[in-house]
Amino acid sequence: MSPIAVCVMVAIAAGALAACSPLRSGRSECPAEAGPERPVPTQVSPRRQKPVNEALWVADGSGVVRAFDGRTGRVSARIRVGGPSRLGDAVLAGAGLVWAYRYETGAIAVVDPVAARVVRRAAVPPARPLARNTLHVAHGALWIGQPGLLWRIGASGALTRIALPAGFAPGALTATRRWIWATDGRRLVRIDPAGRAVSRHQVPTNVVQDLLGTSHGLYATGANQSTVWTLDPDTAAVRYSAYLHGGQLALGMVDTGTETWAVGNCADLVNVTDTGRLQARSVKISDVSQDLPAAAALGSLWVCDEVASELVRIDPRTGRTLARIPFPAADADDPAFAVIAGRRTIWMIDTNLANGISQVDPTTNRITRLVASRGVSSGVSAAVAARPR
Repeated sequence: MSPIAVCVMVAIAAGALAACSPLRSGRSECPAEAGPERPVPTQVSPRRQKPVNEALWVADGSGVVRAFDGRTGRVSARIRVGGPSRLGDAVLAGAGLVWAYRYETGAIAVVDPVAARVVRRAAVPPARPLARNTLHVAHGALWIGQPGLLWRIGASGALTRIALPAGFAPGALTATRRWIWATDGRRLVRIDPAGRAVSRHQVPTNVVQDLLGTSHGLYATGANQSTVWTLDPDTAAVRYSAYLHGGQLALGMVDTGTETWAVGNCADLVNVTDTGRLQARSVKISDVSQDLPAAAALGSLWVCDEVASELVRIDPRTGRTLARIPFPAADADDPAFAVIAGRRTIWMIDTNLANGISQVDPTTNRITRLVASRGVSSGVSAAVAARPR
């Protein structure tokens, strides 16, 4: 199973550490253009969804990780990874495992999702402030970037400390087929996951905001810029530049497996894959500027229109909007929610009021709320992995 994880929100002291979520944007001046497409109602197939071997693994600061079974939507496992945490935990998936990281202590619990038990424990000294701990799972390990160093935690719990250039504090970590990549905004570093060798590379812009490694390339966005760069996955040389029209800013990127889409602050999604085409496909989700949390699964793009309180389903091959599914946010005055996708399951989580969890039925395009938001924890982190036996 490929590493599929979304860290929705982890509160840190007076602020918040968004471990894996895009920067939330305010309303901004955007060019006037045609509004979003509204799908024509279509006949929905009545056939039932086949059983899926996936679960949503959720941590909410209680010290317990819960598995919501993709077949039933019910909790099929509860695993204690520690005591209650004021700052919350991060949950990631990859290498057939679930990884729970505690920001306060640096403790790591490695969970076998099928056996539903902790199989290894490890710990690293957490960097301060805690937002300087950047997490990613790839190449069979959990990677934790901190100022001046990179930790590798293997499936066995073994720790490897890798020195980074002086003053280098990773703000983004990603992985391609062969490498781990990190940026501190102004520098780009490539790490060999086997030999641990580190090499430096030139960044394509003054300040890199985000990196995305995929099976087909390496992508970068700049801070407050409209360009998405396709980089060579081995050398980081610029192969292709895509521009979001209207001068909108690139807030995030989504990998569909064969293509990469960028999310713009003027509520557009744009296909930025290096294909040699002069005009990439684009989809307008809304006429209001917002961050549009998004994911890809089951041949569709799933995008959160928080202003309209809808989950928007898009066919990336045609750019056609297939469905706009109502999703009333827990906090109607400040709606915020995120979509989390596995290979065959799609889930929703309220991010302003923690604990709210819902499941999307991709056959009927309906959302079922499994747990109502109680607003009692500091945040929620979740990832999709195998379901317990």
